[in-house]
This record gives sequence, structure tokens and C-alpha cells, in this order.
Amino acid sequence: MNQQSMQKQKWLTFLSKNFEQQKKATTPFIQQMQKKHFSALKPFLSTNTQHPKDLAFKNWLCLEPNAPSHTLSQPKHKMVNKHPLHPMPEGQKNTNNKDFYLKASHVIRFQEGNMSLKNLPKGLKLCALQDITKNFPAYTWIKEQTQITEQAQTTEQAKPKTGDFFWHLAGAFASKGFCLFVSKNYQETKPLHIQFLFPDSSKNVFTNFKNFIFLEQGANLTLVESKNLKHNTVLNSTLDIKMSQNSCFKHVLVNQEGPLCFHTHQTACTMQKESKIDRLSLGLGRGFSRDRVHIYHKGQKAHSALLSLSLLKSQALQDHKYIIHHDQKQGFSQQLFRGVLNDHAKSFFHGKTHVSSTSNGTNCSQDIKSLLLSPKAKSQNQPELAIDCGDVKARHGATTGHLSKDEKFYLQSRGIEQKKALSLLMMAYIKEAIVPFPSKSLSKTLMQWIQKT
Repeated sequence: MNQQSMQKQKWLTFLSKNFEQQKKATTPFIQQMQKKHFSALKPFLSTNTQHPKDLAFKNWLCLEPNAPSHTLSQPKHKMVNKHPLHPMPEGQKNTNNKDFYLKASHVIRFQEGNMSLKNLPKGLKLCALQDITKNFPAYTWIKEQTQITEQAQTTEQAKPKTGDFFWHLAGAFASKGFCLFVSKNYQETKPLHIQFLFPDSSKNVFTNFKNFIFLEQGANLTLVESKNLKHNTVLNSTLDIKMSQNSCFKHVLVNQEGPLCFHTHQTACTMQKESKIDRLSLGLGRGFSRDRVHIYHKGQKAHSALLSLSLLKSQALQDHKYIIHHDQKQGFSQQLFRGVLNDHAKSFFHGKTHVSSTSNGTNCSQDIKSLLLSPKAKSQNQPELAIDCGDVKARHGATTGHLSKDEKFYLQSRGIEQKKALSLLMMAYIKEAIVPFPSKSLSKTLMQWIQKT
């Protein structure tokens, strides 16, 4: 048995033990979800099955589970310092800055699966996953998303989930997460900010979140999620989003990962007629992170914009994959990525837009750029268009390079010191990913926060 097969066997034993122990601590609703996902999870860890060509899965197998006596709520792990793709420097301390905090917002603090729900605006319903009941407005839809049936696995929308190890991992072991319902024609007065807090007790803890957001017709919401992983932590989370007709969702994710952290995040969003989503992902990483997004345009004139900014240093390794499926007419989609890499950091970005034969009048674009500040930093960008109809506007491009010597010389010739000149050029580059976000006040706050980090 080779080393990879041995690691699979270790993890299967560890997870099987914890799966049996967790049944006593969860509700019947969660138990049913966990049972189906765990059955779908096991084939990935079979020694007779070739593992998927997934960078995150390959890195996850290199993690070392402790003795399988730990309960699910506190399953522990230790990172392997000698790692083929992502070397973990010994003795390196996490120097992440303070948590991102949005002052003019409704702040919800999420810690150990519990949330502070004081002063929640009228029109929003929010509960922890373990507290959901049939009285929750989106209960039926949430239950549908947790089902795994033979019929569901054949649909285009279900394939990314049923074929993804980390979707099943979150479903099999998630007793934590949130469910958010936004009522019809809800108009926000200020954004909602969910702060995920990870206290000292979260060190060496393996955590899975499963989150759900449902926007009714005409609802308008801005949501900020922030995570600062300061410890040696493995975090795996999934998010299902349902957008009804004419709904509008502005979503910001601020993720900070320390050098010994492993963070995976998966999102699936279904969009109905004239709905609109603007998503901005901001990653300040020194560890491993993975971001998967699948957007489904199921109604005409749906609008989706995926903006992403990665500021990486040290031994950071980041993997992005964004896929947008156009299934209806006159849709709009945008993918914009900016990466700034220093030291030995590496990033991979794969953006794909699929325009079906029924999607005439679609307008789609991909703009992917990476800036290398070190000769040892590496970036691999792959834009992809799959177009099955003739009436479409499509454009894409990808570049990787260093700061322009001519631009640096120009600024220095005007009396600007070299360090200041580099800072100005970098901020102008970073601004390209932040400014297109429709909330100008939030964009300004993010730019100010980045400048201080």
C-alpha cells in the first residue's frame, strides 16, 4: 500500500469513528443530512479509487489526523511540515492583523456555532443550523439542498456538489452553520456583518460549516462575512444561495489565513429572472485556501459579477475556480481577479463561463491578472469560455507579470521615494478589484483597511 492509500485509510478510520459518535449530539434533521453525505464521502477515500485532480484534496490528504478517539465537535489534526506542494515553515508565527470590522452595519458574532441575534432588522430571519425547525421560512428549500438522491445527482446543478469531496465533508460533519432568510421586498438600511470568531480553543480543531441564504422576490441585502484564522486550524464551509426574481445580493468575504491554516470554501447560487449578485472575495493569506463558486442563471436578464483580490505572502497557496452557467437569454456575467504575490506564494485561478444554446443576448467577460513581487512567487491563470450560441458578447484575458520599471522610474523622477512609489502602484492595481463593487462606501472602507494592513 502506497503512502497516499495509507493516508486515505487513516482518514476513513478517523472520520468513521467520529461519525458514529456525533449522532448523539445532533438533531434528526441534521442526522439525516449527515448520513447521506457520509455515504457519498466514503468512495473518495477508498484505496481502490483514484482521487480527483483537486489541489485541495491532495493537500488535505497530507494532513495528519490524531488518534480517532476525539469527538466530532473537537476532532483534531496536526499539519505536516514537509509538504510537497505547500511547505509549512517551522516556528513561524502568525502575524495577521486585526479582524475586519464594519462600523455602520448590523453585526452578528458567530462563535462555536452560536450567534448573537440582538437587534436583527425586521424582514430578516436568522438561525443557527442546529436550531432550524419546520417553522423557519426557508425550511423546505434548505431540506431540498441537503438531500442526495439518484435523480438529483444527474442534474447539472447537483454535479459540482455530488462530485466534490468537500461538499460531502461539510454535509457529513456539519453541526454548525447559519440559515438566513430575506423576506419579500426587504430593503436594507445598512449591511449585515457576520463575524466568525475563532478563540484560542479553536487551535487544532477541524471545523465544518454549512450555510444557507434565501432571498425572496425583490429583496435587497448586503452581507459581509469575515474570518481571521489565527491558529493551526482546518476550516471547511459551504454556502447555498437561492435568489428569487428581482432580488439583489451584494456579498463580501474577508478571509485571513495564518501560515498553518487550511481553509476551503464552496458556494452554489441559483438565480431567477432579473436577479443580481455582486460577490467580492478578499483573501489575505499565508496558508492554504480554496474558493469554489458555481453560479446558475435560471432566469432571463440575471446579472452576476465575481470579483476577487488575493494578497499572498510567505508560503501561501491559493486555488480559485469560478464557473458561471448561462441557461437563459440576456444574461450578464463578469469574472475579475487580481492577485498580488510575494515571497514563495503561489496562486491558481481557473475561470469558466458556459453559455448554452438557449442563452442568446448574453454578455460575459473574464479579466484575470497577477502581480509578482518576488522572483520565487508563481501564478497560473486559466480563463475559459464555452459558448454554444451565436448571439453573444464575450471577451477574456489573463496576464502575469511584475511591476513596470517605466512606471517606477516615472514616479521616482517626480521626487517620490522608491518605497512610496511601489506602494502607489500596488494600491492602483488593488483598486481595480475593489472599485467595481457597487457599494461605494463599503469599497472605500475596504481600501482604507487594506492600506493599514
